[in-house]
Amino acid sequence: MLALTQAEFTEWILVPFFIFFARVCDVSLDTIRIINVNQNNRWVADLLGFFQVMIWLLAVKQVMQNLNNFYYYFFYAGGFAAGNFIGLMIQEKLVKGIVLVRVISTQGLSLLADQLMMLDIQSTQMEGVAHDQIQKTYLMLAIVNRKRAQLVVDTIERTYPGAFYSVQDIRYASEDNLSKLGLFRLRDRKLASA
Repeated sequence: MLALTQAEFTEWILVPFFIFFARVCDVSLDTIRIINVNQNNRWVADLLGFFQVMIWLLAVKQVMQNLNNFYYYFFYAGGFAAGNFIGLMIQEKLVKGIVLVRVISTQGLSLLADQLMMLDIQSTQMEGVAHDQIQKTYLMLAIVNRKRAQLVVDTIERTYPGAFYSVQDIRYASEDNLSKLGLFRLRDRKLASA
């Protein structure tokens, strides 16, 4: 069996895997940092940013000191890709809160409202007039916890494929008033904090 010297083991095994795992950590921390920026957690975001940059510098230093070793490039890129994948998994677990789903259509949205009601999602509909003052437009608002937002989007796309919709984070909301208005159920409020 081919034995590696200590220097070869370091060059071909330890350093590449260090670069890979450093990039995984650095990119994953960046995802968590962005979540905290969006949730207005400034101190946490600053602290995570500090460690993220430190880890990144250590990984880049190894690559820059060995520019002729293309093997390191693959581990650097692979760590970045794996870090994105892990970061998205972390985001799914960490991101909480509520979102506003807005739907605009030239057709009435009562079928969508019925579909959402069957999913135990309340909505509010409004009728308006387009800027040309001729064509009616219809607006629907639904406020749901983030975990159910994709369910609402799937329902919109299935029920009204041509409708315009947007999903917007809600940073601050008076949830008691939302439930009184019928936009947000108490059940959703419990899920939003979960």
